[in-house]
Amino acid sequence: MVRIAAVTILYHPAETIIENILTYCREVDVLYIMDNSAESHSFILEKLSFPNIVYLHDSKNEGIAKRLNQAAALAMESGFNWMLTMDQDSYFELGAVSHFASCIEGYEYKNLTAVFGVNYTELQMDKSRFKEVPLVITSGSIINLPILKKMGSFDENLFIDEVDSEYCYRSRLSGYKILECSAIYLHHLLGEIKMGRSLKSGKYTPRRLHAPIRLYYMVRNYFYVQHKLPLITVAEKKDMKRGLLVRIKNNLIYNPQRWHVIKYIAKGYLDYSRNKMGKINTN
Repeated sequence: MVRIAAVTILYHPAETIIENILTYCREVDVLYIMDNSAESHSFILEKLSFPNIVYLHDSKNEGIAKRLNQAAALAMESGFNWMLTMDQDSYFELGAVSHFASCIEGYEYKNLTAVFGVNYTELQMDKSRFKEVPLVITSGSIINLPILKKMGSFDENLFIDEVDSEYCYRSRLSGYKILECSAIYLHHLLGEIKMGRSLKSGKYTPRRLHAPIRLYYMVRNYFYVQHKLPLITVAEKKDMKRGLLVRIKNNLIYNPQRWHVIKYIAKGYLDYSRNKMGKINTN
């Protein structure tokens, strides 16, 4: 069985983090908990008294990419070739990570695969199938660390948002595969859901909303990735653009913080054009 390190990145987590971590911490060899919060959440160690958990906290919010790189460095120093990446709001069914590891172990081309992702849209019955996909999300994915070492780290200029997409696109452009294991289901939440009335049909449908500052990163990082990786296919560029425009539209229409949405969308584009990357400067 492949040995798996894992990293969970926290930012002001709720108490439910304990229940989420319990769904996978006993199925990995080591779990690095990287806390981006200003205050410590060391109570996690008191409630999860497992010897394979390492809690790291420096009172700084360093975003996603840097924490992933720090955890990958720790894992490689300890001899791991695979790293599961999780966010605080995601969780598995019990046994899923062990099955995931077993699927990877038996896969002939695992050493040519940069990232193994999971299905977070619907539970499926197929217990082994991998399919090639353009990209996968960070949460629930297992990273091939030797390939990461060859490829270069996650791009810390992005801070958060598009970190997973940029790495997947870059991996594929370098000849590696991105695979999804549809049998492994991840419970995952993407933003706040609000019912909104369609301007065309008048029907109420679920709309995904985000904090205005997240839209800043989405807009800025969209343009950055497009510029950094010009060889992304035309179809994929269209998909990226369509996805961003849908998020912008939904938040402009349905987000109660509309003026902040406009402010941060504009700031995102301006900061990209001025090459201001990393963590947002709110001054």
